Amino acid sequence: MKAAVEALASATSDAWCGSTEQIVALWDAAAFRFYKAEEVADIFHRFDDAVAYWRANETMHQAVKLQFSDIVAMPLDGRYCAVTMKLRWDIRFSRGAPAHLSDKAMGGTNHVVALVTDSDAGLRWAAWSETPDAAITYIRQLYEQQANI
Repeated sequence: MKAAVEALASATSDAWCGSTEQIVALWDAAAFRFYKAEEVADIFHRFDDAVAYWRANETMHQAVKLQFSDIVAMPLDGRYCAVTMKLRWDIRFSRGAPAHLSDKAMGGTNHVVALVTDSDAGLRWAAWSETPDAAITYIRQLYEQQANI
């Protein structure tokens, strides 16, 4: 199961460098439960709302790089599997992004808790939540990374 989830994560990384349609193809719309990106306050409970979010992001990114690590797959029953993993993301925003982001790059590391379903098309995402570390932990890590001695 872990190898299949790793393949789905790799396909997800490739899809975010492509189009909204490629992202949508990795989801089971009928089994969709929720999607929570770290940078938005809302949790999307309707698949169409998640698709609209992905579509809006498509025009803002010049380049996207996603790297998944520490993937743990925990089968729940014959159809579903819980997944935890780390997500390293790096984005270069396009000139079409809001002015404060236009042509700038940023990145970070999040924890992802997801639900995968075994559909007729193979493994597909059914739920996803991104969580960064608490601010104090994140700031401490930034200071430690900047140490030059």
